[in-house]
Amino acid sequence: MAIYRLERKSISRGNNHNLVAAVAYRAGLKLTDNNKFNKDARTHDYTKKTDVAHSEILLPDELAEQMRDVGLTVNFEEIANLVEKGETTLRGRMKEGAKLANEYVLAGSHELSLEENIKAFQEFAIQQAEEQNV
Repeated sequence: MAIYRLERKSISRGNNHNLVAAVAYRAGLKLTDNNKFNKDARTHDYTKKTDVAHSEILLPDELAEQMRDVGLTVNFEEIANLVEKGETTLRGRMKEGAKLANEYVLAGSHELSLEENIKAFQEFAIQQAEEQNV
């Protein structure tokens, strides 16, 4: 019998989270926080992590098509920095209680291969993106 685990968490400044750091950690990447309003902005390097099985950006079909039509691409650093920058006030201060992102923690079935688990998670993420228009 296949058993899985799904948990949803919020990444927010109210809990002292930084989205660039969170994305870098989860994807095992080196990302730089470019938010000029963040006095603690720096580069977060998690490239030595060995437990990242897969990382990928999935977009709703309509958005992916629109971006493709105008020749735009995105990466983890650009997305995280856009969100961080977007959560500032008109007076140039960081919104201290801003909810920056939702994180889905998925634990796949050990009865499935890594590729099968990734495919199942991709299907789930695409379904969520389409349903929630995110």
